[in-house]
Amino acid sequence: MEKSVRPRLVIDENRAFQIFSILEPLWKNRTGIYKGVNLSEDLYPVQIQDPVKLANYFFYCAIPQRGGVNSDSSFRWTQKMYQLFPEMFDPFVMAAKYKRRPGATKKWLVRNIQTATKEILGNEGIGLNGCGPFGYKIDEHLETWCLNSVALAEGWHGNVLNVYEGVTDFEQAFGRINYKDRKNKGQAFVGMRRKIFSLLTIWCQKSELIPVFPTPIPVDFHALRALYITNIISFDPVMPYMPKNRKAGQVFVGLPAVTVRDHLVTELIKWSQTFIWSHGFSHMHINPALWIISRELCADHAQNFSDRTGGIIATDVFMKANPEYWGPRDPCQICPISQHCQYMMPAFPYFKASLLYRYPRLDHPLSRQTTIPLEEVEQMLAEGWRGRKSFREGDRKRPATQAYSLEQVRLKAESKHLDQLILFETDE
Repeated sequence: MEKSVRPRLVIDENRAFQIFSILEPLWKNRTGIYKGVNLSEDLYPVQIQDPVKLANYFFYCAIPQRGGVNSDSSFRWTQKMYQLFPEMFDPFVMAAKYKRRPGATKKWLVRNIQTATKEILGNEGIGLNGCGPFGYKIDEHLETWCLNSVALAEGWHGNVLNVYEGVTDFEQAFGRINYKDRKNKGQAFVGMRRKIFSLLTIWCQKSELIPVFPTPIPVDFHALRALYITNIISFDPVMPYMPKNRKAGQVFVGLPAVTVRDHLVTELIKWSQTFIWSHGFSHMHINPALWIISRELCADHAQNFSDRTGGIIATDVFMKANPEYWGPRDPCQICPISQHCQYMMPAFPYFKASLLYRYPRLDHPLSRQTTIPLEEVEQMLAEGWRGRKSFREGDRKRPATQAYSLEQVRLKAESKHLDQLILFETDE
C-alpha cells in the first residue's frame, strides 16, 4: 500500500500581518461588527470574589470545551451547576469523593447535570440521560472532570493559579500540565491540550488573575476556518481524501481536503503565539475577532450550507447549478476582511471527519458592493440585520432553514422582512 503524503503547513505572514492589522483596532475599540459583542464567558457570568475559586471555576469551565459542545451551552450549564452544586467545583471535595467511590461519584455528577438541564430547559432535557449538551460523550466529560480534580487537588494544592506561578509564556505553563509528558505524572490535566488550556489561560488573564504573557490563539474550527479561507494558512499538498475504514468519512471520499492532526494544530498554535507577540498584536484581540467572523458571519453564508449527511455541500459548482439556495443577505458585505477572503469552508466535514474542505467563494447575486462602510454596519446591526444574534443578545433560537428563489429574496428584501430569513450552516 502506498504511503500517504503528510501535508505541510504553509503560513503567509504578510497576509497575517495585513489582516490582523485590520482586526486588532476593531475588536479593541468594539466597532463595526464587534459593537456590543458578548463572548460566551460574558453571557453567563458568576459572582465569585475569591481569585482562587474563580480561577478553579474557569478550570472546570474549560474541561467540557471539547467533543462538539457549543461554547455558549457549556458556560450556560456550568453556570447553572455552580449555582446548584458548588461542591462540583471544589477540587478537594471532588478528589475525595472520586477516590473513595468513583462509580458513585460519576452517577452523582450525572444527576447534577440532569438537574441543571431541567432547570435550564424546563423539561427532561436532551441528549443522553437528559444531560443536555453534556450528553454527547458524557463518559469522557465525567472521567476528565474527576481525574483532573484529583490532579488539581493533589498536584497543584487545589489552586490552578499555581500552574502559572513564575511562567513567562504559555508554552512554559502548558509544559507543566501536558499529560503526554511523563515527568508531569500526578500534575497533568487529562484531555487538556493546547487549545483548551489556552482558553483557560485567556479567561484568567482577562479576569486579571494572572499576568498577560505571550499566549496563542486557541485553534478550534473557527480559527482554522478564518485563517484558511483568507489564505493566511494553506497546506501542501492537498490530496483527495481517502479514509481508512472510517464510516464517518465515507461521504467525503475523493474531496480535496486536509485531515486535522495534532501536529498541525500544535505547529499553528506555536506560530500564532510567536507571531502575535513579536508584531505587537494581542491574542486577546485577534482570537475573538477571528472567532466571531467565522462563528457569526461565515456561518450565515449560503455557501457554508451542507445537509446532515454531507451529501450536499454548497460548493461553487453546486450554487451555480442551484441558485435558489442563495439566502437574502450577504454576510461578506459587513465583514471587515472580506476583501482578503477567497474561499468557503463548511463546518460539517470538520465535525464529522476532522476535515478542512474549502472551495471558491462566489459573489452573492444581490450584492451591490463588497464592503459596507463602518457606520452603516453598526446601524444595520442595531436594526437587527443578522439572523444569528447569539453573541449579541444570548439568544440561540433560530428559525428552521429555508431556501428561497432569487425573486422571493428580492421581494422580501424590498419589503424589509430580512429578519424572517436566514442562511445555512449545520449547528456548531
